[in-house]
Formats: sequence, structure tokens, C-alpha cells
Amino acid sequence: MKSPSLILFSDGNRVGKSHIAACILNHVLMEKQCPVRWEKARDLLLELRRTFSVAGESEASVLERISYVKLLVLDDVGRDNASQWVHDTYWTIFDRRIEWGLPVIVTTNLPIEPPSEAEGLADRIGQGAFARLLELCQGQILDMSGTSIT
Repeated sequence: MKSPSLILFSDGNRVGKSHIAACILNHVLMEKQCPVRWEKARDLLLELRRTFSVAGESEASVLERISYVKLLVLDDVGRDNASQWVHDTYWTIFDRRIEWGLPVIVTTNLPIEPPSEAEGLADRIGQGAFARLLELCQGQILDMSGTSIT
């Protein structure tokens, strides 16, 4: 599998993770002219939950729309509390992207390898989804911890 996937993480806010992800997305859109999609992870999960109570678009169609786009950016992954549904949702997204060899860029404030008492990204998105994400990224993880740019 060939995938230029990437995780951008830091222990703080306003260090430029989303900015770099947006620059990559814009380059792919403008230079490669490939379909791309930017999703705030929390907004995506809210949209998926909304399908449970509102007639119209189904959870499957929302997942379909984001699973097969040429480049997907998921911004602020791990903001929602962990639940089996959250774990399953992230696993589905990352598994489909592996299956189709499609890249994803993830930004998060959660540590990839947390200190023993701290909560990490795997705790929020689930061990299975986290393993799939690491497989997609093939070691391409950028620690952007530092001082705020504002």
C-alpha cells in the first residue's frame, strides 16, 4: 500500500497543525486537481449522529462521502469522549482508506505515546482505529509541540 498519510500532533493549541494540513490540501487540490475533503472531526461525528434522528441522509451515505475522497483531512481528532460508536466510526473510516490506498491527514492535540497517566489518541479513537491510522501513516508522524503562534 502506498499512502502519503500523516499525523500532525502537539500538546497545545495554535502551533500550526491545521495550517500545514490546509496547505497540503490546497496544494493537492490546485496542483494535482484531485478531489479533497476537509472535515472537523467533531463536526463529522455530529453530522453522523444527526442521521440517527433526522430523516434524509443516512450514516452510511455520510461515511461513503468521506471514505473514498482522494485526500481526507480530519482536523482535531480525539476531541470527543471515547465510546464504542466513536471507536467503530474511526475504525471504519481508516479501514476503508487502507482498503482503497487513500491518504488521510489527521491533526490532534492528543499525544501519540502518552506518559503513563495521560490519555492519548488511541484512548479516544480506539486501539483498532489507532492501529489502522498508524498503518496508513507508515511512521509519518510530525510532533509540532511548541509555543503558540499567537
